[in-house]
Amino acid sequence: MRAYQTAIAPGDRAPNFVLPANDGSFRMFYERTRGNPVALLFLPGSSYAKASETLRCFVARADDIARAQVDIFCVSLDDAAALRRQGLPFLAWSDPQKAITRVYREAVGQNFDPASPKDEGLILALDANQRVLAILSGSGNPMVDALLETYRTRGPDEPAEVR
Repeated sequence: MRAYQTAIAPGDRAPNFVLPANDGSFRMFYERTRGNPVALLFLPGSSYAKASETLRCFVARADDIARAQVDIFCVSLDDAAALRRQGLPFLAWSDPQKAITRVYREAVGQNFDPASPKDEGLILALDANQRVLAILSGSGNPMVDALLETYRTRGPDEPAEVR
């Protein structure tokens, strides 16, 4: 019998997943990371006003986030075709079945109603090894500011000597 992680807290590694990406192909989360810290953003989709505003803020401030050497990944309830039409400058996965979104939101302690998902975003601020540094929720520019502050106050990883 296999045990599954039921909660995600700071220090835990974010669970891996495979979903269709905005380019139409199926992509694995761990496979797409490039050794940088990761902002893993969960949004309910473009039909939600706050979610659309949050996505626009992340697109508008993508350069600020890149200067902080953080990669942005998004999981949206929109289908892959809708994600392609948005022309996002970062990788976005489509989760119209709400499976991955449900697992992540419930694992961080958010109730998830698939018929009426929350209209705010969820971000897992991850280090370069996909370990959770902070769990943030909200919308718009305050969410981007909170993410950047998480990395600014943390500073760079110090090399560790393994003996």
